[in-house]
Amino acid sequence: MNNTSDHHPIKMKILYGISNDADCKNLTKDCTNRAVKWDKVDIDLYVAITNEQSDCILNMPLETLEQATSVLEQVHGFLNDAAATCAANKPRYNAKPKLNVSCVWSPDIKLALDEMRKYYAQWVKQGKIKDPENNIYQQRLRTKKEFRRQVRIENAKVKDTEKQRIMETRTKDTKLFHQLVKINRKNRGNAIMDLHVGDICMSGEQNVMEGFKQHFRNLATPEESTVLENRQYHQQVEYEIGLITEMVKDKNIPPATLEELQKAIKSINKGKSADIYGITVEHILHAGKILEMLLLNLINIIFKEGKVPDMLKEGLLTPVFKNKGDKNMATNYRGITVLPVLNKVIETIVKLRINQQYL
Repeated sequence: MNNTSDHHPIKMKILYGISNDADCKNLTKDCTNRAVKWDKVDIDLYVAITNEQSDCILNMPLETLEQATSVLEQVHGFLNDAAATCAANKPRYNAKPKLNVSCVWSPDIKLALDEMRKYYAQWVKQGKIKDPENNIYQQRLRTKKEFRRQVRIENAKVKDTEKQRIMETRTKDTKLFHQLVKINRKNRGNAIMDLHVGDICMSGEQNVMEGFKQHFRNLATPEESTVLENRQYHQQVEYEIGLITEMVKDKNIPPATLEELQKAIKSINKGKSADIYGITVEHILHAGKILEMLLLNLINIIFKEGKVPDMLKEGLLTPVFKNKGDKNMATNYRGITVLPVLNKVIETIVKLRINQQYL
């Protein structure tokens, strides 16, 4: 397969997501999977909560893959809840967006700025009293609001002028037209509205998303390579697939041990992005010992059944621009996929066994 990594190949479902600027702003305001600052987490409380939740689930029946899937959902849920409860995350201050004053100026802005500075100086002289009944404080708020209003008015005028120039040059000067469009798009952010996948141009947010899906699907489709290095690598991948298949074909997989689990967890890189369920390896590392026993039971059910639950085959793929070439060309993006943490744990246990047995 093209675009393969050094992970052992596991069939997986990729979820795509492309956000525009407005979506990103909304996500930053209310994101349930916000990164956890583990150095500021009350670890003792986190251990107590995870131990209590794990102990409750340990008493539940866990003999089939369906039951394992249900338990996995609960584990993901209480790990996220426990981390959020114990984290010392301060609520984000929703500051007003900064005004772009550097590109606009007018006599009205200058007058409003002078007024704002005058009342600000008087307010500071009074000791910065925030009394709604105080006249100077009221004047300070009023002049500040007026200054921002004047800046927004001038910014709107500039945008209208740019649009007018674009419309006027569309038929008269093609080169200038495209230059203006490029500048206008750059000012609006990095979102793309057109994507070229092969010979096809896809326009619009939904079509761009479909274009990325098609592009990465094509990369993951097996094809015969003419490059010797690629052929050798693919042969190695096929060899490892054969080893894994041989290990699981009769479902006689030796149960995982607590030592194997602990070694696998410690070997996974820390400080990485959360998976699709909001979990990182730190959620497991900092949890109580009872969680390890619960995870061990889950992994051994998977080994016994010889199948991986579908929810552990889902990954988050993000198209990342390579910082070269045209942003509208799909070939100038690489896909970064985040796998579920427990998937990585299982993969690492299998990999360690392969290394011991065959290497």
